[in-house]
Amino acid sequence: MKHLVYIFSVFSLLSCAQIESPTGGPKDEQPSKIVKATPGIGETNFEGTELKVVFDEYIVLGNMAQEAIVSPPMAEEPSYKVNNKALKITFPENLLPNTTYTINLGNGVKDFHEGIALDSNVLVFSTGNYIDSLSFSGVVKNAFSLSPQESILVLLFENSDDSIPSKERPYYYTKTNKEGQFKFNFLKNGNFTLFVLKDNNNDRLYNLPNERIGFIDNAIFTSKVDSSYSVLLFEPDNKKQYLVSLKAEDQGKLVLILNKPAETIDLNILGKTFKKSWFESDTLLVGDTVSIWTDFSRLEDTETEIVVSADEVVLDTVKIKLKAFDTAKPKLPTITPNVNNGNAKYFDALILSTDIPIKSWKDSILFIQNSTDSMFVSVSKVGSKKLKIIYTLEQDSKYSLVLPDSFLTDVLGFKSKGTKIDFKTKSDIEYANLKLNVELDATENVILQFMTKSGAIIRQDLFSGNKSFNYQNLSPGEYQFKLIFDSNNDGVWTTGKYIPRTQPERVIFYSEKLEMKEGWDKDITWLIPE
Repeated sequence: MKHLVYIFSVFSLLSCAQIESPTGGPKDEQPSKIVKATPGIGETNFEGTELKVVFDEYIVLGNMAQEAIVSPPMAEEPSYKVNNKALKITFPENLLPNTTYTINLGNGVKDFHEGIALDSNVLVFSTGNYIDSLSFSGVVKNAFSLSPQESILVLLFENSDDSIPSKERPYYYTKTNKEGQFKFNFLKNGNFTLFVLKDNNNDRLYNLPNERIGFIDNAIFTSKVDSSYSVLLFEPDNKKQYLVSLKAEDQGKLVLILNKPAETIDLNILGKTFKKSWFESDTLLVGDTVSIWTDFSRLEDTETEIVVSADEVVLDTVKIKLKAFDTAKPKLPTITPNVNNGNAKYFDALILSTDIPIKSWKDSILFIQNSTDSMFVSVSKVGSKKLKIIYTLEQDSKYSLVLPDSFLTDVLGFKSKGTKIDFKTKSDIEYANLKLNVELDATENVILQFMTKSGAIIRQDLFSGNKSFNYQNLSPGEYQFKLIFDSNNDGVWTTGKYIPRTQPERVIFYSEKLEMKEGWDKDITWLIPE
């Protein structure tokens, strides 16, 4: 019988985890290599119960439970033992007949001195008379951001049942690399169902409420030549609302986190009687994270129980220790204008933001322009933590805003200190203008987001068909466009569902670099594919 050794390196799955090297010589940066495999590694008609692999230097094992991937999987994982330069792999059960097995060691085997993962990390053998040789590849991306997803399990099932990832371990599986890429080799001919999974408990099952999942709509045909797939990873929105955490931060501040946004939130302190106004959220829109400001000075106890309700459903009762006020050194409210590096945009309203919700404020303050003209200007509240200065700024001017002591009082009763805010405005020639022409054949509504390079949304529009948009007075920098196909017409991006299998709403980005410079006027056309 001819013995063939199959030892392969998987693309980009190797990484270096360096540890401190001993002194007295150059660092060995070369990975360990396999020099011998016995008995029968890579052979056909394999009947043994263990493999032995010898390397060219001393080796150590990492977390093989997380690193090693055996396909098809076994009910009980193989055992891995190291003796100097040799690795012994023992199978705890009888192997399937006429089956090609692969053992991907990942980064689990490293050289003893430098901790560098081995050079070749996939071992292949067959219990039949040939090695399966089919393959396909793909990439896993975040469904909303389209960013590549690393260390995501890619699962292949022979069963096409929708719920199969929750019931059975896959026939084949692998992991994505840093670029979100994956590749299957040595596959048998057949049809498979593909799922991807962010496996938080490392059991290769979709069974935790915070695990993310994705799938291919149609069956995978391993006999298809040059096949490649793009898979979207998402967190399904089919879970019950629950409280993630409730904790006290700073004086009078509670931070509440839910697993998903709620329309309304209600807190009830057991054994205490308060009006509904006893707390105030720091945002007008309640999301999955909410800051709540309370006057703890009205509480007799420092430790109490709080009942948390969302959308009129009681979620949990939490016992927390509240942080009492330090009356000697109270945390006073800070005031921050929408000024960047001393520059304000003359075409935007001047907004003063605070770190604590506002209870009261002075109606007018002193405003100085170009060091000569002074006047009192009106102030109005435009949010729980925002004040608007009623004044139209001019181009290429210098301003000073004088805020007296006790200009505002926060909901906790503390007053701000006096301050002077100096800033200037630029001329219109220091900004850029952009026109976007969208050509869209689809009839469904889409959401267009204009964002900074970092992803902060500047403007959002909902429309259908062809349309043009003007973006004026842009600061120099890089920007991006994102388009969401709003299939259910609810005005927001909607995630997918695990059962029934429903893909998240489609997202695409404008592919070209969008850089704007001073004085530029740019006109671009975006042809949206179907």
